[in-house]
Amino acid sequence: MFGLMATGYKTDDLQSFGETSIEEHYFRHLNEANILSNMGSAAPAFGMVGTLIGLIVMLGNLSDPAQMGPGLSMALMTTLYGVLVARFIFLPTSTKVKQKL
Repeated sequence: MFGLMATGYKTDDLQSFGETSIEEHYFRHLNEANILSNMGSAAPAFGMVGTLIGLIVMLGNLSDPAQMGPGLSMALMTTLYGVLVARFIFLPTSTKVKQKL
């Protein structure tokens, strides 16, 4: 800023440069928070895709009920992991980035 003052810019111009710099910094880092927020929104949906795959595996073993367990456990675990990753990693990190801004 001192270099700009020495070149003869008016104080209004310097204030405008500073405000523009602050706004650009804010919106650049806000993109990071939005990406994390979107990942948090998408994680449960990916868990549901795993649930569907687990149900397909489970229903493929209807002839042997003892073999249905692995498919059911995969179906339930993928849903759980999707929700946990969203709620405990992506969304809190997004909130923290927004708070730091």
